Amino acid sequence: MLCGSVVKAVTFAETGLGRSMLRAAQQQQWLTPTSVQSEAIPAILSGSDVWAQAPTGSGKTAAFALPLLQRLDTGAPRPRGRHVNTLILSPTRGLAVQTSEAFRALSDSAGTRAKIVALHGGVSINPQLRSLAGGADVLVATPGRLLDVLANNGVQLERVATLVLDEADRLLANEFSFELERVLEALPPPASRQTLVFSATFPFTSRPKAKRLLRPSHVRVSSELAQAAADLEGWARCLVFVGSQKAADHVASKLKNSGSADGR
Repeated sequence: MLCGSVVKAVTFAETGLGRSMLRAAQQQQWLTPTSVQSEAIPAILSGSDVWAQAPTGSGKTAAFALPLLQRLDTGAPRPRGRHVNTLILSPTRGLAVQTSEAFRALSDSAGTRAKIVALHGGVSINPQLRSLAGGADVLVATPGRLLDVLANNGVQLERVATLVLDEADRLLANEFSFELERVLEALPPPASRQTLVFSATFPFTSRPKAKRLLRPSHVRVSSELAQAAADLEGWARCLVFVGSQKAADHVASKLKNSGSADGR
């Protein structure tokens, strides 16, 4: 299960987070790390590539936000020009906004003063171009808008130290394949960057694509809930309750893409 191993932490202090990040977690009223946080945070702090699978609501964003912000707080090179230190790719505008807001809240609580920029469609590109003057510590972007900004020479990605694929199952699907490949061409090669791949599910078709992005020594993290869900493949039938039609459509789409449902 693990290529490289980590010891599961019981407290946030045991994950290796420093005082400022512990304070940020406390202000968010996070008392103990979730399973994915306890395994992913130490691996990310060590510089390892991480392939993490954990269900929605398990704290995946904090699992990579806390260690990445700590790195910025403890001597990581700050960007200049229009360069970026950390790039987070999100499949949707809503997720990009949500992730950037989570980073800002943690950064403010920790006092890291990180510059966090969000790029997504639905708004004018000009303010986003201006926001990248002087670069960004953390850039959260949808692939399409990021390519638009690249075409306008609004950002430089050749010094990206860490790439994060959030909801990687969607980013690795065929609908994003062309855009993702173009973004990857602008980045340092896998051997010269840290890559973090986070998702609730990994359909069989996306797994080879995910592995291609990672260094061979990557750490693979799978929470107990995600592992249990995988073990249900032998069940003939399964009933899933969700809170809205949109959520039902989303779950059905994931199951269909993974070959676990016939779409009915």
